[in-house]
Amino acid sequence: MAVAFDAATDVSEVAGDGVVSLTHTATGSNLGAFGGSTSFSVAGALVTSVSYNAVNMTEMWDNLNFGSQYGNAGLQITEASVTMAGAQTVTATLAATPSNQALGIITMTGVHQTTPVGTSAYLAEFGAPADITVGSIGADDLVVDNILMNSTGAGSPGADQTERYVEIMTMLRTHGSTQPGSAGGAMTWTATGQSEGLHGGVAFKPAAAAAGWGPLIGLR
Repeated sequence: MAVAFDAATDVSEVAGDGVVSLTHTATGSNLGAFGGSTSFSVAGALVTSVSYNAVNMTEMWDNLNFGSQYGNAGLQITEASVTMAGAQTVTATLAATPSNQALGIITMTGVHQTTPVGTSAYLAEFGAPADITVGSIGADDLVVDNILMNSTGAGSPGADQTERYVEIMTMLRTHGSTQPGSAGGAMTWTATGQSEGLHGGVAFKPAAAAAGWGPLIGLR
């Protein structure tokens, strides 16, 4: 069966202390979660950790741009590592005190619990759209992305993408979306007056099919 979207939750903070938390509720089986952490800070914006129910998520990228001021990190975790079902606290901690910080969480069902994700793709662009293409995608995958944009207008997702969260912090905007694997993995966003963009995405892989009975031959 294909990986399916479950739920999304997001939070942002302006002039905070470098730590944001939210409560996310996941339901279903073979759960997987994606965390998109974005921030702006004059002193550097690397993410230190994102924990889901007090267990650290696995970092897939930690991308910086424009003098290490803009940060975009992508993280993942599966049910095999932590009890994800129900309402759980998710906390993102940065290496520096930011002027803006946001966190988006997307959970999915039907995720492979041993090899949950493929190879991530990420890009930082100054003065141009930060479009990415996630590779090695199967038709039953679910591609998930997170983008931080400095723009004057709202971001619009590309074809076959469904926006799952958005946080607006003055001119900084962070968005997350999903796309079925059958759509090919090209993840794009457009916005009026965009000057910087940090973008990353990854494909979540489907759980292994359960072994079944073979054909019954010669029965009367």
